[in-house]
Amino acid sequence: ATENALLAATLAKGTTVLKQAAREPEIVDLAECLIAMGAQIDGHGTSTITIAGVDRLHGATHPVVTDRIELGTYMLAPAITGGEVECLGGKIELLAAFCEKLDEAGISVEQTQRGLKVKRTNADIKAINVTTEPFPGFPTDLQAQMMALLCTAKGTSVLEEKIFENRFMHAPELSRMGAQIEVNGGMATVTGVERLKGAPVMATDLRASVSLILAGLAAEGETLVNRVYHLDRGYERVEEKLGNCGAKIERITGQMSDARFEDGMDKPLRLIAFDAEDLQVLSAMTQDAVWPAAQMVRHTKERRFAVLLNRFRWEARGTSQAERVQSVLSFEDVKAVQTQGFDRTDPDLILSLLSITFTPATDGTGACLLTLAGDGAIRLEVEALEVGLRDVTRPYASPANRAPSHD
Repeated sequence: ATENALLAATLAKGTTVLKQAAREPEIVDLAECLIAMGAQIDGHGTSTITIAGVDRLHGATHPVVTDRIELGTYMLAPAITGGEVECLGGKIELLAAFCEKLDEAGISVEQTQRGLKVKRTNADIKAINVTTEPFPGFPTDLQAQMMALLCTAKGTSVLEEKIFENRFMHAPELSRMGAQIEVNGGMATVTGVERLKGAPVMATDLRASVSLILAGLAAEGETLVNRVYHLDRGYERVEEKLGNCGAKIERITGQMSDARFEDGMDKPLRLIAFDAEDLQVLSAMTQDAVWPAAQMVRHTKERRFAVLLNRFRWEARGTSQAERVQSVLSFEDVKAVQTQGFDRTDPDLILSLLSITFTPATDGTGACLLTLAGDGAIRLEVEALEVGLRDVTRPYASPANRAPSHD
Protein backbone atom coordinates (compact mmCIF):
# COMPACT_ATOMS: atom_id res chain seq x y z
CA ALA A 1 0.00 0.00 0.00
CA THR A 2 2.87 2.37 0.78
CA GLU A 3 4.44 1.66 -2.61
CA ASN A 4 1.16 2.29 -4.45
CA ALA A 5 0.58 5.58 -2.63
CA LEU A 6 4.20 6.60 -3.19
CA LEU A 7 3.94 6.00 -6.93
CA ALA A 8 0.65 7.88 -7.20
CA ALA A 9 1.89 10.86 -5.17
CA THR A 10 5.03 11.26 -7.27
CA LEU A 11 3.07 12.78 -10.19
CA ALA A 12 0.16 14.19 -8.17
CA LYS A 13 -0.32 17.95 -7.91
CA GLY A 14 0.74 19.37 -4.55
CA THR A 15 2.37 17.74 -1.55
CA THR A 16 1.36 14.34 -0.17
CA VAL A 17 2.24 13.11 3.32
CA LEU A 18 2.10 9.35 4.02
CA LYS A 19 1.77 8.56 7.71
CA GLN A 20 2.35 5.12 9.26
CA ALA A 21 4.23 4.25 6.09
CA ALA A 22 6.01 0.92 5.71
CA ARG A 23 9.76 1.12 6.32
CA GLU A 24 11.05 -1.96 4.51
CA PRO A 25 14.21 -1.72 2.40
CA GLU A 26 12.04 -2.22 -0.69
CA ILE A 27 10.25 1.06 0.10
CA VAL A 28 13.56 2.89 0.43
CA ASP A 29 14.82 1.32 -2.79
CA LEU A 30 11.70 2.35 -4.73
CA ALA A 31 11.94 5.91 -3.39
CA GLU A 32 15.61 6.17 -4.36
CA CYS A 33 14.80 4.93 -7.85
CA LEU A 34 12.03 7.52 -8.20
CA ILE A 35 14.34 10.26 -6.90
CA ALA A 36 16.88 9.27 -9.56
CA MET A 37 14.05 9.74 -12.08
CA GLY A 38 13.29 13.25 -10.82
CA ALA A 39 10.81 12.70 -7.97
CA GLN A 40 10.93 14.81 -4.81
CA ILE A 41 10.64 12.43 -1.85
CA ASP A 42 11.75 12.85 1.75
CA GLY A 43 11.51 10.60 4.81
CA HIS A 44 11.59 7.19 3.09
CA GLY A 45 12.73 4.60 5.58
CA THR A 46 10.71 6.28 8.33
CA SER A 47 7.01 6.08 9.18
CA THR A 48 6.31 9.49 7.58
CA ILE A 49 7.08 10.10 3.90
CA THR A 50 6.59 13.48 2.22
CA ILE A 51 6.24 13.67 -1.56
CA ALA A 52 6.14 16.90 -3.55
CA GLY A 53 4.49 16.10 -6.87
CA VAL A 54 6.38 16.82 -10.09
CA ASP A 55 5.12 17.26 -13.65
CA ARG A 56 7.10 14.43 -15.16
CA LEU A 57 9.83 11.86 -14.54
CA HIS A 58 12.84 10.98 -16.69
CA GLY A 59 14.79 7.80 -17.27
CA ALA A 60 17.43 6.52 -14.87
CA THR A 61 19.58 3.48 -14.13
CA HIS A 62 19.03 1.88 -10.74
CA PRO A 63 20.29 -1.42 -9.19
CA VAL A 64 17.43 -3.26 -7.46
CA VAL A 65 17.90 -4.09 -3.78
CA THR A 66 18.69 -7.71 -2.83
CA ASP A 67 15.60 -9.83 -2.09
CA ARG A 68 15.96 -10.17 1.68
CA ILE A 69 13.53 -13.11 2.01
CA GLU A 70 15.42 -15.08 -0.64
CA LEU A 71 18.63 -14.05 1.14
CA GLY A 72 17.36 -15.28 4.52
CA THR A 73 16.26 -18.58 2.98
CA TYR A 74 19.74 -19.24 1.58
CA MET A 75 21.25 -18.29 4.94
CA LEU A 76 19.18 -20.97 6.69
CA ALA A 77 20.40 -23.80 4.44
CA PRO A 78 23.87 -24.13 6.08
CA ALA A 79 22.29 -23.37 9.45
CA ILE A 80 20.12 -26.49 9.08
CA THR A 81 22.57 -28.82 7.37
CA GLY A 82 25.97 -27.55 8.55
CA GLY A 83 28.75 -26.15 6.39
CA GLU A 84 29.21 -22.60 5.18
CA VAL A 85 27.80 -20.36 2.46
CA GLU A 86 28.52 -16.84 1.21
CA CYS A 87 25.44 -14.99 -0.03
CA LEU A 88 26.68 -12.48 -2.60
CA GLY A 89 25.08 -9.04 -2.32
CA GLY A 90 23.72 -9.70 1.18
CA LYS A 91 23.81 -6.99 3.83
CA ILE A 92 23.13 -7.37 7.55
CA GLU A 93 21.01 -4.20 7.64
CA LEU A 94 18.49 -5.91 5.35
CA LEU A 95 17.86 -8.62 7.98
CA ALA A 96 19.25 -7.28 11.25
CA ALA A 97 16.57 -8.86 13.49
CA PHE A 98 16.85 -12.16 11.62
CA CYS A 99 20.65 -12.15 11.94
CA GLU A 100 20.35 -11.52 15.68
CA LYS A 101 18.16 -14.61 16.04
CA LEU A 102 20.61 -16.70 14.03
CA ASP A 103 23.37 -15.56 16.36
CA GLU A 104 21.27 -16.58 19.38
CA ALA A 105 20.77 -20.00 17.81
CA GLY A 106 24.50 -20.49 17.29
CA ILE A 107 24.78 -19.49 13.64
CA SER A 108 27.62 -17.15 12.67
CA VAL A 109 26.79 -14.30 10.25
CA GLU A 110 29.71 -12.23 9.01
CA GLN A 111 29.63 -9.26 6.63
CA THR A 112 32.20 -9.62 3.85
CA GLN A 113 33.18 -7.40 0.95
CA ARG A 114 31.00 -9.52 -1.34
CA GLY A 115 28.04 -10.25 0.91
CA LEU A 116 27.24 -12.35 3.99
CA LYS A 117 29.13 -15.44 5.12
CA VAL A 118 26.98 -17.82 7.15
CA LYS A 119 28.33 -20.76 9.14
CA ARG A 120 27.00 -23.11 11.78
CA THR A 121 29.40 -22.69 14.71
CA ASN A 122 28.07 -25.36 17.10
CA ALA A 123 27.11 -28.99 16.71
CA ASP A 124 23.70 -28.22 18.26
CA ILE A 125 21.23 -25.47 17.41
CA LYS A 126 20.06 -23.51 20.46
CA ALA A 127 16.35 -23.02 21.08
CA ILE A 128 15.19 -19.39 20.70
CA ASN A 129 11.97 -17.39 20.77
CA VAL A 130 10.82 -15.50 17.68
CA THR A 131 8.09 -12.89 17.21
CA THR A 132 7.23 -11.66 13.72
CA GLU A 133 6.88 -7.88 13.37
CA PRO A 134 6.86 -5.20 10.69
CA PHE A 135 10.29 -4.09 9.53
CA PRO A 136 12.80 -3.73 11.14
CA GLY A 137 11.47 -6.67 13.20
CA PHE A 138 11.67 -10.37 12.33
CA PRO A 139 10.04 -10.94 8.88
CA THR A 140 6.89 -13.04 8.76
CA ASP A 141 8.10 -14.42 5.42
CA LEU A 142 11.00 -16.17 7.19
CA GLN A 143 8.96 -17.62 10.04
CA ALA A 144 8.26 -20.97 8.32
CA GLN A 145 11.91 -21.41 7.36
CA MET A 146 13.04 -20.56 10.91
CA MET A 147 10.61 -23.13 12.31
CA ALA A 148 12.28 -25.79 10.15
CA LEU A 149 15.61 -24.88 11.76
CA LEU A 150 14.22 -24.96 15.31
CA CYS A 151 12.70 -28.43 14.87
CA THR A 152 16.08 -29.94 15.75
CA ALA A 153 17.24 -27.29 18.27
CA LYS A 154 18.18 -28.20 21.83
CA GLY A 155 15.28 -27.18 24.06
CA THR A 156 11.92 -25.53 23.40
CA SER A 157 11.35 -22.56 21.10
CA VAL A 158 8.27 -20.36 20.82
CA LEU A 159 7.29 -18.63 17.57
CA GLU A 160 4.63 -15.92 17.73
CA GLU A 161 3.01 -14.86 14.46
CA LYS A 162 1.68 -11.28 14.70
CA ILE A 163 1.41 -10.36 11.02
CA PHE A 164 -0.68 -12.97 9.16
CA GLU A 165 -3.45 -15.32 10.25
CA ASN A 166 -3.17 -19.05 9.49
CA ARG A 167 0.56 -18.95 8.83
CA PHE A 168 1.33 -22.14 10.72
CA MET A 169 -0.10 -24.47 8.06
CA HIS A 170 3.39 -25.95 7.60
CA ALA A 171 3.50 -27.09 11.24
CA PRO A 172 1.42 -30.29 10.77
CA GLU A 173 3.56 -31.21 7.75
CA LEU A 174 6.77 -30.79 9.76
CA SER A 175 5.15 -32.97 12.43
CA ARG A 176 4.82 -35.74 9.85
CA MET A 177 8.62 -35.64 9.66
CA GLY A 178 8.91 -36.19 13.40
CA ALA A 179 8.89 -32.58 14.62
CA GLN A 180 7.19 -31.82 17.94
CA ILE A 181 5.10 -28.71 17.36
CA GLU A 182 2.05 -27.46 19.24
CA VAL A 183 0.05 -24.62 17.72
CA ASN A 184 -2.31 -22.50 19.77
CA GLY A 185 -3.73 -19.54 17.87
CA GLY A 186 -0.86 -17.29 16.87
CA MET A 187 1.71 -19.19 18.95
CA ALA A 188 3.69 -22.27 17.98
CA THR A 189 5.77 -24.15 20.55
CA VAL A 190 8.57 -26.22 19.02
CA THR A 191 10.35 -28.83 21.12
CA GLY A 192 13.54 -29.87 19.37
CA VAL A 193 14.09 -33.50 18.37
CA GLU A 194 17.39 -35.19 17.62
CA ARG A 195 16.62 -35.85 13.96
CA LEU A 196 13.80 -35.39 11.47
CA LYS A 197 12.73 -38.28 9.28
CA GLY A 198 11.78 -38.14 5.62
CA ALA A 199 8.06 -38.40 4.88
CA PRO A 200 5.46 -37.46 2.24
CA VAL A 201 4.32 -33.91 3.03
CA MET A 202 2.16 -31.27 1.34
CA ALA A 203 3.20 -27.68 0.65
CA THR A 204 0.39 -25.29 1.58
CA ASP A 205 1.90 -21.96 0.52
CA LEU A 206 5.07 -20.39 -0.83
CA ARG A 207 6.99 -20.16 2.45
CA ALA A 208 5.80 -23.59 3.59
CA SER A 209 7.12 -25.03 0.33
CA VAL A 210 10.68 -23.94 0.95
CA SER A 211 10.55 -24.67 4.70
CA LEU A 212 9.68 -28.31 3.97
CA ILE A 213 12.49 -28.54 1.43
CA LEU A 214 14.94 -27.10 3.98
CA ALA A 215 13.71 -29.59 6.59
CA GLY A 216 14.07 -32.39 4.06
CA LEU A 217 17.74 -31.50 3.54
CA ALA A 218 18.48 -32.37 7.17
CA ALA A 219 16.03 -35.26 7.52
CA GLU A 220 17.00 -38.91 7.56
CA GLY A 221 15.77 -40.63 4.42
CA GLU A 222 13.76 -39.25 1.53
CA THR A 223 11.21 -36.45 1.80
CA LEU A 224 8.50 -36.13 -0.84
CA VAL A 225 7.07 -32.60 -0.97
CA ASN A 226 3.77 -32.65 -2.84
CA ARG A 227 2.13 -29.67 -4.59
CA VAL A 228 5.17 -27.41 -4.76
CA TYR A 229 3.74 -25.26 -7.54
CA HIS A 230 4.14 -22.30 -5.15
CA LEU A 231 7.88 -22.45 -5.85
CA ASP A 232 7.24 -21.28 -9.40
CA ARG A 233 6.83 -17.76 -7.98
CA GLY A 234 10.54 -17.10 -8.39
CA TYR A 235 11.57 -19.80 -5.93
CA GLU A 236 12.72 -22.27 -8.58
CA ARG A 237 16.09 -20.64 -8.04
CA VAL A 238 16.06 -22.04 -4.50
CA GLU A 239 16.17 -25.54 -5.95
CA GLU A 240 18.99 -24.53 -8.29
CA LYS A 241 21.09 -22.85 -5.58
CA LEU A 242 20.58 -25.64 -3.04
CA GLY A 243 21.45 -28.12 -5.77
CA ASN A 244 24.72 -26.26 -6.29
CA CYS A 245 25.44 -26.88 -2.58
CA GLY A 246 24.98 -30.63 -3.00
CA ALA A 247 21.28 -31.03 -2.20
CA LYS A 248 19.45 -33.73 -4.11
CA ILE A 249 16.12 -32.24 -5.17
CA GLU A 250 14.06 -33.81 -7.92
CA ARG A 251 10.65 -32.78 -9.20
CA ILE A 252 8.30 -35.63 -9.92
CA THR A 253 4.62 -35.97 -10.82
CA GLY A 254 2.60 -36.64 -7.68
CA GLN A 255 -0.24 -39.13 -7.55
CA MET A 256 -2.41 -39.03 -4.44
CA SER A 257 -4.78 -41.89 -5.28
CA ASP A 258 -5.44 -44.44 -7.99
CA ALA A 259 -8.67 -45.89 -6.59
CA ARG A 260 -10.90 -47.14 -9.41
CA PHE A 261 -14.04 -49.26 -9.86
CA GLU A 262 -13.57 -52.75 -11.24
CA ASP A 263 -15.25 -51.71 -14.47
CA GLY A 264 -12.59 -49.03 -14.95
CA MET A 265 -14.74 -45.98 -14.15
CA ASP A 266 -13.10 -43.42 -11.90
CA LYS A 267 -14.37 -43.63 -8.36
CA PRO A 268 -16.19 -40.48 -7.22
CA LEU A 269 -14.61 -38.77 -4.25
CA ARG A 270 -16.44 -38.67 -0.89
CA LEU A 271 -14.63 -37.12 2.04
CA ILE A 272 -15.70 -35.88 5.46
CA ALA A 273 -13.31 -33.84 7.59
CA PHE A 274 -13.72 -34.05 11.36
CA ASP A 275 -10.26 -32.82 12.38
CA ALA A 276 -7.50 -30.52 11.16
CA GLU A 277 -5.57 -33.31 9.41
CA ASP A 278 -8.64 -34.44 7.48
CA LEU A 279 -9.33 -30.83 6.54
CA GLN A 280 -5.86 -30.44 5.05
CA VAL A 281 -6.55 -33.33 2.69
CA LEU A 282 -9.94 -31.90 1.78
CA SER A 283 -8.38 -28.46 1.28
CA ALA A 284 -5.80 -29.95 -1.08
CA MET A 285 -8.53 -31.66 -3.12
CA THR A 286 -10.43 -28.39 -3.60
CA GLN A 287 -7.53 -26.02 -4.24
CA ASP A 288 -8.15 -23.91 -7.38
CA ALA A 289 -11.81 -24.96 -7.44
CA VAL A 290 -14.10 -22.27 -8.88
CA TRP A 291 -17.76 -21.31 -8.58
CA PRO A 292 -20.01 -18.29 -9.21
CA ALA A 293 -20.27 -16.09 -6.12
CA ALA A 294 -24.04 -15.92 -6.46
CA GLN A 295 -24.44 -19.72 -6.23
CA MET A 296 -23.44 -20.19 -2.59
CA VAL A 297 -26.32 -21.42 -0.47
CA ARG A 298 -26.93 -21.19 3.27
CA HIS A 299 -29.65 -23.47 4.63
CA THR A 300 -30.51 -21.68 7.86
CA LYS A 301 -32.91 -24.31 9.18
CA GLU A 302 -30.47 -27.17 8.55
CA ARG A 303 -27.55 -24.97 9.68
CA ARG A 304 -25.64 -25.88 6.54
CA PHE A 305 -23.55 -23.86 4.08
CA ALA A 306 -22.99 -25.44 0.67
CA VAL A 307 -21.24 -24.64 -2.59
CA LEU A 308 -21.48 -26.42 -5.95
CA LEU A 309 -17.99 -26.04 -7.32
CA ASN A 310 -15.86 -27.18 -10.22
CA ARG A 311 -12.59 -28.68 -9.04
CA PHE A 312 -9.56 -30.34 -10.58
CA ARG A 313 -9.24 -34.03 -9.75
CA TRP A 314 -5.88 -33.78 -8.02
CA GLU A 315 -6.26 -37.31 -6.64
CA ALA A 316 -6.19 -38.67 -10.18
CA ARG A 317 -3.11 -36.81 -11.46
CA GLY A 318 -0.86 -39.33 -13.15
CA THR A 319 -3.77 -41.53 -14.22
CA SER A 320 -5.64 -38.86 -16.20
CA GLN A 321 -4.74 -35.41 -17.41
CA ALA A 322 -6.42 -32.17 -16.45
CA GLU A 323 -9.82 -33.58 -15.50
CA ARG A 324 -12.46 -31.60 -13.66
CA VAL A 325 -15.51 -32.72 -11.74
CA GLN A 326 -18.44 -30.95 -10.11
CA SER A 327 -18.56 -31.43 -6.35
CA VAL A 328 -20.63 -30.27 -3.41
CA LEU A 329 -18.62 -28.71 -0.58
CA SER A 330 -20.75 -28.55 2.57
CA PHE A 331 -20.24 -27.27 6.09
CA GLU A 332 -22.45 -28.48 8.94
CA ASP A 333 -23.57 -26.80 12.21
CA VAL A 334 -22.99 -23.32 10.79
CA LYS A 335 -23.91 -20.47 13.16
CA ALA A 336 -22.88 -17.47 11.05
CA VAL A 337 -21.43 -16.65 7.64
CA GLN A 338 -19.25 -13.63 6.86
CA THR A 339 -17.82 -12.69 3.47
CA GLN A 340 -15.09 -10.17 2.79
CA GLY A 341 -13.28 -8.78 -0.22
CA PHE A 342 -16.00 -9.48 -2.83
CA ASP A 343 -19.66 -8.83 -3.68
CA ARG A 344 -21.49 -12.15 -3.41
CA THR A 345 -24.48 -10.74 -5.33
CA ASP A 346 -22.40 -10.03 -8.45
CA PRO A 347 -23.79 -12.51 -11.02
CA ASP A 348 -20.59 -12.44 -13.08
CA LEU A 349 -18.09 -12.91 -10.25
CA ILE A 350 -16.23 -16.25 -10.20
CA LEU A 351 -14.52 -17.21 -6.94
CA SER A 352 -11.37 -19.35 -6.78
CA LEU A 353 -10.50 -21.31 -3.64
CA LEU A 354 -6.96 -21.31 -2.27
CA SER A 355 -7.35 -23.15 1.03
CA ILE A 356 -9.70 -24.16 3.86
CA THR A 357 -8.50 -23.87 7.45
CA PHE A 358 -10.07 -24.28 10.88
CA THR A 359 -9.34 -22.27 14.01
CA PRO A 360 -10.78 -23.94 17.13
CA ALA A 361 -12.10 -22.04 20.13
CA THR A 362 -11.66 -23.17 23.73
CA ASP A 363 -15.28 -24.37 24.01
CA GLY A 364 -15.01 -26.77 21.06
CA THR A 365 -16.59 -24.43 18.52
CA GLY A 366 -14.49 -22.60 15.96
CA ALA A 367 -14.24 -20.91 12.58
CA CYS A 368 -13.67 -22.32 9.10
CA LEU A 369 -11.92 -19.88 6.78
CA LEU A 370 -12.14 -20.25 3.00
CA THR A 371 -9.27 -18.18 1.60
CA LEU A 372 -9.95 -17.02 -1.96
CA ALA A 373 -7.76 -15.72 -4.75
CA GLY A 374 -7.67 -11.93 -4.81
CA ASP A 375 -7.66 -11.46 -1.02
CA GLY A 376 -11.29 -12.46 -0.59
CA ALA A 377 -12.45 -14.81 2.17
CA ILE A 378 -15.49 -16.58 3.61
CA ARG A 379 -15.60 -17.11 7.38
CA LEU A 380 -17.99 -19.66 8.86
CA GLU A 381 -18.65 -19.79 12.59
CA VAL A 382 -19.40 -23.44 13.38
CA GLU A 383 -20.42 -25.49 16.41
CA ALA A 384 -18.02 -28.29 15.42
CA LEU A 385 -15.79 -29.19 12.51
CA GLU A 386 -17.65 -31.25 9.93
CA VAL A 387 -16.88 -30.52 6.29
CA GLY A 388 -17.96 -32.76 3.44
CA LEU A 389 -16.83 -33.04 -0.19
CA ARG A 390 -18.84 -35.18 -2.59
CA ASP A 391 -18.48 -35.54 -6.36
CA VAL A 392 -21.83 -35.27 -8.14
CA THR A 393 -20.88 -35.60 -11.84
CA ARG A 394 -18.65 -37.74 -13.96
CA PRO A 395 -15.15 -36.34 -14.57
CA TYR A 396 -14.79 -34.26 -17.72
CA ALA A 397 -11.86 -32.79 -19.62
CA SER A 398 -10.66 -29.39 -18.47
CA PRO A 399 -10.80 -26.64 -21.12
CA ALA A 400 -7.67 -26.84 -23.29
CA ASN A 401 -6.77 -29.96 -21.26
CA ARG A 402 -4.77 -27.82 -18.86
CA ALA A 403 -4.48 -27.63 -15.07
CA PRO A 404 -2.28 -25.53 -12.78
CA SER A 405 1.25 -26.94 -12.54
CA HIS A 406 1.04 -28.54 -9.10
CA ASP A 407 3.50 -31.38 -9.62
